[in-house]
Amino acid sequence: MSSKDDDPLVMTIDENLAIENPSGSLIPYPGDGICPSTAQFEDAVRVGYELWSSLGSDTGNDSSLLCTADCLADLLRHVPAFYAQHSKAFSILDQPFPQVKYALEWTTTTDASCDQPVKRTHHYLTLGIPEPVGYKFLDASEACPYWPGIGVDRAHYLSYLIFGWTYILSCRWAEILQDAGEEVFLRQSEGLSHRNFWEVVTGPRWQAIIVRGGSAFHAPWSLAASDAAPLTPLLEVSPNSSIAFDIFVDYCKSEDIARECVAALAIVLTLPDCNDGPFLLPYLTAPLKYDAARGQNEDCYERLFGCLSSCITLSCSSEGISSLLCGVFFEPTVPCNLVGAHLLGITKAIEPLQTDPRILAPLMANKCPKVSPLWLATIWNGRVSRVLKSALGGLPPISLPAASWTETVQSFLQARYLAVTDRRDVLPRAREYCIAYLVRPDIPIPFTPSPPFGETALSNLSLEVKMHFEHNHRPFLHNTSWILETGEELPDRRGPKPIPQPNVHLPPIARTEHIDGFLQKNNEGGLWLAEGFEDVNAVRRNNSHPWIKNDSDEDDDLESRDSENAVNQDNIKRWQEGIVQ
Repeated sequence: MSSKDDDPLVMTIDENLAIENPSGSLIPYPGDGICPSTAQFEDAVRVGYELWSSLGSDTGNDSSLLCTADCLADLLRHVPAFYAQHSKAFSILDQPFPQVKYALEWTTTTDASCDQPVKRTHHYLTLGIPEPVGYKFLDASEACPYWPGIGVDRAHYLSYLIFGWTYILSCRWAEILQDAGEEVFLRQSEGLSHRNFWEVVTGPRWQAIIVRGGSAFHAPWSLAASDAAPLTPLLEVSPNSSIAFDIFVDYCKSEDIARECVAALAIVLTLPDCNDGPFLLPYLTAPLKYDAARGQNEDCYERLFGCLSSCITLSCSSEGISSLLCGVFFEPTVPCNLVGAHLLGITKAIEPLQTDPRILAPLMANKCPKVSPLWLATIWNGRVSRVLKSALGGLPPISLPAASWTETVQSFLQARYLAVTDRRDVLPRAREYCIAYLVRPDIPIPFTPSPPFGETALSNLSLEVKMHFEHNHRPFLHNTSWILETGEELPDRRGPKPIPQPNVHLPPIARTEHIDGFLQKNNEGGLWLAEGFEDVNAVRRNNSHPWIKNDSDEDDDLESRDSENAVNQDNIKRWQEGIVQ
């Protein structure tokens, strides 16, 4: 029987560093300085569990969940309207499908001496999809398990109204793109009237398409039955969202279905994100009736019509809806190395609840009321498991445009990290990275939303951060501009809007988990984990830790290393210019 000394798997534990096995590679070890200790891990699990358990404790009252026009108006209040100027073409990317380019601009400082007061990033809005979203009719009890205040006996209204909203949004989409000079067509079986409105919009009797490069793409909210018959010959008509909306609202007023109307719009906003299977709808029964004498005068409809262009922007923003749904789980106070433990606690809390919409819905509404209409829509269309898998996997989708527009926090870039000690010669590393991101165009948006750990000595900051950290850089205003083919820009008519920014203290004992390769390579190409006080060999060992090291580093060939060195020459040049100044 061999002794411990003879066992090749027995390793000496270094209190501050990852341990090394006989082959020379490092293995994560609890408390190694990067991997959290067992106590820290268990505490993070407990905190995540208790937080989400408490959010779901009050589930007895549906009134707080009612999706009203005010709820949607609050969500869309600062979302820029999608619009065009006559005959001025958008800048459109055609691969793999048409996407219009726009710019998000963050104003980050009021310091007049700063030469980098604005951070600009480019993003894309989906203009068309190759095929309509498939749908399938089911019994109401199967197709829509729950919507507060709307019983199964009224579920068929939602199907009619969903079809109505898809048509209205597609009409508005077609109007805007035609104004921009795009080749867009609305085709339907006949002209629209009160008599035939539902017959036209609920069947395969209309289509809205944009033609780019000889290929046709459908409006993002287009629906088609999985067993639909080929389209009958259709007539080309001029899109008129105003007339379509007026007819639509007349029916809603006659039937007194304002609540269902708003719910249907929330569901339609999520349609471009429903690309993983058929969209389930209750069977169309008991056709809606129009009776002008029974009309209910409610101003909520006018507020909804005023939001149409903003609905297009948010609904078609790349990963915008998904990022808002996943963003409810983000906690800016949880550092990267503890986010896995924190999400494990959340998973334990909500796993038993995810199949019970009457508990899950108020839980999400309590956590983030503004996003509750989108979560209700996600629950209604049966996509909870898909969203939870994305959100709780540690690397959820992040959309800084959607976060800015809706005043929600999805990334540590949006928080202001404060020092956890009284020392004046250090800067929180999360704050260091935020400043670097805001003043350097070459640093990408981090894949992980959670903040890095620790602090960095001021004497060890990169040149750009050292020059700018006293300018108080933070995102406090945002504005969006649509980019035209000529290079001109159409800014949001309402002008810049404020960005709320929470103040955050990170635990001083926190270390980091998901610092991907770009976090160290894009900070002067140096050892980003160096705080400025450690032994250089210890720093190099930490940077070789499996949680830190870029997996592709060992596979780099000489050509890629030469390329990386060429990039570093630019950094050296900037450093030299800074010294001369």
